[in-house]
Amino acid sequence: MISPRNALTLLVVAAATWGANAGPCKATTTSSTAEETSTSTTETSFSETTAPPVPTTTSSEQIITVTEYKLFRPRNARRDEEGETEEPTWSLSNGASVEEDAEIAHSGDHYVLVRIEADEETPSIEENIIEDVRTAEPGRLSYSWALAEAQNFGKSGVCSIVSKLDGIIVDTLRFNSNPANQYHDHEVEVPFLTPNPVFSMDFFCSGSEFSRVDVLIDDVSVVAVPVNQELR
Repeated sequence: MISPRNALTLLVVAAATWGANAGPCKATTTSSTAEETSTSTTETSFSETTAPPVPTTTSSEQIITVTEYKLFRPRNARRDEEGETEEPTWSLSNGASVEEDAEIAHSGDHYVLVRIEADEETPSIEENIIEDVRTAEPGRLSYSWALAEAQNFGKSGVCSIVSKLDGIIVDTLRFNSNPANQYHDHEVEVPFLTPNPVFSMDFFCSGSEFSRVDVLIDDVSVVAVPVNQELR
């Protein structure tokens, strides 16, 4: 993993997307929620979602403490009150970078731009969840994503955003060509397997004549869900 370019920092649970060629208008957003049992699939004209089983617990008297989540929102590195430079919290590989443009970001001023190119290293972003989570609780993963102007899928091209906790795949979102800068909200239940999991997202594309696709990622969050509480 390669540290982000100068000045990349992300607050917990938000991340961004890439859109170096995005248009001048503020990006729009649509939303969809995937609610998991054992394995579920949410499919539209452009996306498909799968996730593994989620641990469940039933007890009417059990007291549940919700683990507060961190909001990962990309930002440029900055100096604190003592003049020390704050280091970015996200680890980004080649092909992923934090960009600043309020007209393109889903919220705030920053987002992550991910360039998926044929014959290049698979881009990824990674963050260690510092706060302890209870492994008996399910978690909620959510993020906003969009495509930038560069969408060279080729014939039958398809791309995937693979989310992992400690290297174990907990969710896969598949998509193809989509209007540029139109954000979609993705939400799904995921299992917590360790008290301090490392969260990561890998980006893949395949298909005949595929050359390059730029993805925008923003507002990534992972939060514990109390038992018996459903996804919003």
